[in-house]
Amino acid sequence: MGANVSPQCHQGARVELVYIEPPLETIVRQNADRSRPVPKKVVERLAGKLEVPTWRECHALALLERVA
Repeated sequence: MGANVSPQCHQGARVELVYIEPPLETIVRQNADRSRPVPKKVVERLAGKLEVPTWRECHALALLERVA
């Protein structure tokens, strides 16, 4: 469970997550447009390590793909 929501869950709070992830191609394109872009290989490596939230981490979960 993410460090930011774990304490709230233990205190009985209801946790609802909205996870928005644009396609990798969009992320790479937007990064290239930055004044100081992150190297493409770094972006791809970090995208490969990404862990999408699961139902075990919250009471309600919406997984969305944003197309820009």
